[in-house]
Amino acid sequence: MQFVRDNSFILWREEITKWLEDRGDTALDPTLKERDTRKDIILDVKKEENIDLLRSMLRKEVISPDIQMVFDSDALIAYIDREKVYGTVAELFLGYFLDKPCLVVYNIPREKWSGWIIGLSTEIFTNWEDLKKYIIANY
Repeated sequence: MQFVRDNSFILWREEITKWLEDRGDTALDPTLKERDTRKDIILDVKKEENIDLLRSMLRKEVISPDIQMVFDSDALIAYIDREKVYGTVAELFLGYFLDKPCLVVYNIPREKWSGWIIGLSTEIFTNWEDLKKYIIANY
């Protein structure tokens, strides 16, 4: 999310969370804490250029909670609308390692799709409707 300049990373999560909850599922959203103080603190630490403090803060406030959510989940849904998605790749890798379904919705030209994300994914979709149909049919 460090390369996101708008709230697009929030909007898709809110929409799919509502849809999943309407089905009776629970969604874990790693960005909920990041919307509050976490993001501001990290931005302040980056300005100070204190790498050790930044590393510690990122591990405590971002990476560890995100990893725990992957462990706690039954499946992962990732939305890819840009080429730089480092945290998403890390989460998909862990989901793949834990043998969890990794469902990816791509919204960039196919020639820009990441080989790593293709390899880590269980299924790839190019729109939300196809993802929803898949979930309805399989879960």
